[in-house]
Amino acid sequence: MDVSEPLDRYNVYMPGGPESPFPVCLPPTGDVDRLGLEIRRSVDFRKYLDDMVPVNMFKFGTMSIKTAKENPETIVTWLQGDARGSPMQPSRQLRKYFPTGSAPEEDGMIDILVVPISRMFQLLVYLSI
Repeated sequence: MDVSEPLDRYNVYMPGGPESPFPVCLPPTGDVDRLGLEIRRSVDFRKYLDDMVPVNMFKFGTMSIKTAKENPETIVTWLQGDARGSPMQPSRQLRKYFPTGSAPEEDGMIDILVVPISRMFQLLVYLSI
């Protein structure tokens, strides 16, 4: 990864996690695995993620932050449908998932949804009740 490479700003959201999405800045050629490391280093996420708990990360650029917060059941619907079996792969570069870059900040969209594997079932059951 070239240090002089431009960075994209990704809005990362974890249901039941920090109140606001957390921005992560990485170059488009950065690996998804690196994204996971940056998320775990965040003070905002650290109290919600155990270092040893694996997480699923999903490209999620179809929903606004406001919608996700006001209607969390839409996340469950998305996870049960569109996202089924499609977490981002750690060895892939971010540009594979975001060929035109992350969503502009002013659009208020969630780029990446983070769900700890240990909470995936709980989230699906709890939010769908």
